[in-house]
Amino acid sequence: MFEQRKGTWTYTWAGIVGVVIIIIAVIQIFRVNPPARENVAAEAKAKWTEGEVFKGNAEVAAGTELSYPINLNRKATLKGSFMTGKNDKRLESVVIKAEDFNMWKSGSEVKTFVATDHVPRATISRVLEPGNYLFVLDNRSGSEAIILTDVDISIE
Repeated sequence: MFEQRKGTWTYTWAGIVGVVIIIIAVIQIFRVNPPARENVAAEAKAKWTEGEVFKGNAEVAAGTELSYPINLNRKATLKGSFMTGKNDKRLESVVIKAEDFNMWKSGSEVKTFVATDHVPRATISRVLEPGNYLFVLDNRSGSEAIILTDVDISIE
């Protein structure tokens, strides 16, 4: 009734074991290295300003301004200083809200959080509430470029 052929079962078991090992290996490869999924719902994180904003030398061209963005998510102290290197080279600095920049540039009155007159050097320190600000070095009224030998702006 049950007939066995000679040698048939010997190779069949080896084939079954081989296929099972290959299937387990493929499953392990996909489990360890899953395919990359695109996360469309992820939003870009906002960058908040911390520590040193700018330190070094800078040049403010004649009739222009140089601005540094400051984005705060907490109450923080803005500390800044600049030096032109010469007493006859004078510059104005101001800290304003970022959304008021175009109005300030056009000459309209805007709320300033810190401002200096036309001076060759200045040091400022001011506690700012959370928000987006600009630290502006203004040479719009100047007739020649001003090279700043030491600019240090930081958030503490």
